[in-house]
Amino acid sequence: MLGKYLSLALMLPSGAFAGFLLGRFAEHWIHASWPTLVGIILGVITSMVKIFDELNRDLRREERERLHASEPPNRAGNAS
Repeated sequence: MLGKYLSLALMLPSGAFAGFLLGRFAEHWIHASWPTLVGIILGVITSMVKIFDELNRDLRREERERLHASEPPNRAGNAS
């Protein structure tokens, strides 16, 4: 579990860096100065969406496990 959260911590800076690189490429391709900033912003936004998605998935999984653990066990004679 620790490895997963460490990878989430690195997702934001790596997304910003990937956006920076793509923005620099676009900047040289279209000869404008704004694509780098837009690339960084889009990289950060995309990374944040991914982080929140992963955290929500973990939260739902923990909630299901907690609810499942609180259910009484089925008895051998009950048909469920």
